[in-house]
Amino acid sequence: MKILEKYLLFTILKKSLAVLIALVLLMSLFKFIDEFENIGHKNYSYTVAIQYIVLLLPSFFNSFTILAFMIGVIFAIGKFNSDRELQIFITGSISIKRIIFQCLKYPFYFSSILLLVFELISPKTFYLAEKLKNQALGKQINVTSDSSWIKKENKVIFIKKLDKHNHEKINQVLVFHLDENNNLMNILRGEDFKYETNKILIHKAQKINLNKNEDLNYPRLEYFKDWYKLDLDNQELISAQRDIRTMTFFELVKAVIYSYQNEINSSQFSSELISRVIRPFTLVGMILLSVPFVFSMQRSISLGNRIFLAVSIGVLTHLLTKVMGILAIKINSLTFIGPLLPSLILILSGIYFLRLKHK
Repeated sequence: MKILEKYLLFTILKKSLAVLIALVLLMSLFKFIDEFENIGHKNYSYTVAIQYIVLLLPSFFNSFTILAFMIGVIFAIGKFNSDRELQIFITGSISIKRIIFQCLKYPFYFSSILLLVFELISPKTFYLAEKLKNQALGKQINVTSDSSWIKKENKVIFIKKLDKHNHEKINQVLVFHLDENNNLMNILRGEDFKYETNKILIHKAQKINLNKNEDLNYPRLEYFKDWYKLDLDNQELISAQRDIRTMTFFELVKAVIYSYQNEINSSQFSSELISRVIRPFTLVGMILLSVPFVFSMQRSISLGNRIFLAVSIGVLTHLLTKVMGILAIKINSLTFIGPLLPSLILILSGIYFLRLKHK
């Protein structure tokens, strides 16, 4: 490796890591401010809030790695352009094409390594953070790979989330109602239900009323002809639906394999898995798209303009990825190709603009 290439590598890494740390610190500050409304409720104190934010840090690093390297590359190339250092590279027998290749190679390798590390850590720490917060706020929630247990006031709610025979339906919900002495009063059971804002609607629920003076073998049954409403807050709904942010890469792989083996719709798991794998390639596409504009920057172009360019491409990529992710879940035929399309569009667009610039 030439000295100039080492200098290029060092500059990209230095600026990318600096941007990554800055973004994470900024996000941590905003998140801490957002937690002010919970501080003082039950056992949720400033200390618990700080512990909660610290446990979320790997998730923040995982989320901002791609954008940080994107901004880092733009900063590095912009610096070389402004300081007339590109002329030095060209004089040192390093062509523009080779510079572009290095600007793609180094971020791809190092972002892949960082994403792998954070992927191993962040889902677990995210789960621990949510568990710490729920316990401090008095919410008792237990989530496994195929079911959820939620303790809410005088109710214990069980939701089974995987079924070997039904492709898309979550097939069972049980609600145990307790009295003030924690004695079981009745059991509500349903197999046809759906999620809505802050509630679960159970269709044709069956209620089993128990009385301690009666024979349990002959309980009194009650049926609901219409929808029975079960109120839950946002956090409880997230847990009930199995937040895939708490799943590691290997858990997603197992979920996809299990779903295919048991003929269960795995579009959500498959889409998320592919989205995580493709992220370094998405970074390559983002850099390719920005390179034609960055190399045309003159010394008069401000730092703010460079940041705006990077953030604009990042936001565009994020929106495109979200849209394609939703379509991939809704349309089974797009399960695999949907998450790949944004990266493919970025790479092809970047190559097209590069060819136009160097014609």
